[in-house]
Amino acid sequence: MEPRALVVGGGIAGLQAALGLADLGCVVDLVEKGSNLGGRLLDLGKVFPTMDSASDVLSHIVSRTLDHAKIRTHLRTEVTDLSGKAGDFLVKITTNTDGVSSDQTELHVSGIVLATGLEPIDAAIIPEFGYGRYKDVVTSLELERMMAIAERDGKALARPGDGTPVKTVAFIQCVGSRVEKRGVPYCSAVCCMGAIKNATLIKERYPDVDVYILYIDVRAQGKGHEELYKMARRVGVRFIRGQPSMVLKKARSERLLVCGENTLLRELYELPSDIVVLSVGLRQPEGNYHLLEMLGVQRMADGLATEKDPCIAPVESSVKGVFLVGTVNAPMDIRDSIVQGNAAAAKMMAFIRNRGET
Repeated sequence: MEPRALVVGGGIAGLQAALGLADLGCVVDLVEKGSNLGGRLLDLGKVFPTMDSASDVLSHIVSRTLDHAKIRTHLRTEVTDLSGKAGDFLVKITTNTDGVSSDQTELHVSGIVLATGLEPIDAAIIPEFGYGRYKDVVTSLELERMMAIAERDGKALARPGDGTPVKTVAFIQCVGSRVEKRGVPYCSAVCCMGAIKNATLIKERYPDVDVYILYIDVRAQGKGHEELYKMARRVGVRFIRGQPSMVLKKARSERLLVCGENTLLRELYELPSDIVVLSVGLRQPEGNYHLLEMLGVQRMADGLATEKDPCIAPVESSVKGVFLVGTVNAPMDIRDSIVQGNAAAAKMMAFIRNRGET
């Protein structure tokens, strides 16, 4: 019989895992709870460090997935039950067909790839930054949409509050990341480069706009990341070390005021800004916990899924026959997600061919 596998999650990591498996001769059922394939890439205009169009990156891999004879794609679908053992899982999936009714399907698969990803932290849990109180305080994903609309319409970047052109933008890093009680204790990995990418794009499109990145430390460890960081400085993005203490608006003032300390110069600052962009961290979605429990995959205290051996087998979970790819492991960029997708496909096929003994 043809080997069969289930891939849960239609983001970039899940798509690459499905394609890798299918190219190796495995029949793949790809389950995505949303209405479209692409995951978080659907929310982005450009990707770092190449500045390629996110839609161009996605269109190639999505079209290959939809056209592949060995991949069956199930949109608006979730895993609702699981039984069996490694090499012979019985999986029930439920598809929301029209918003009212749903269809159930049973699948027999040899292995499962989990690529369910992470979600942005709610910026409102850090109230001193004013999210939800001031219209001109936005998240990085909201800025992505604002920039896309401005570029499409050929207009200047405008303030959400009153629609006037933006003169100053301030990015606040590590919002909800690297904290113990309000957010997650780990670095969310992609926030620094995401802010640097958008700050660079703003300076290139609107040279007269002043752009600041207020950071704890800049993490630019990936291939091409340091070069993009240097480009941002060349085009005029200004970096101030030290996370702000608060964002406020003084009486009769239309602009926001970002207050903090420059820890390099050891001096306090008040930065008037038209838009404040919160680079929020990434967390495990609540809906994933039930799926992880169903599969028997252990979680760390921070909510991330646990690998069997992160150093030797970084895509193998603690459960035989279940593989983890992409940000369900930990926050990571597109390149690392694709690498993990390919690695999981190779590991899965070795597992199937060895009849579940590896």
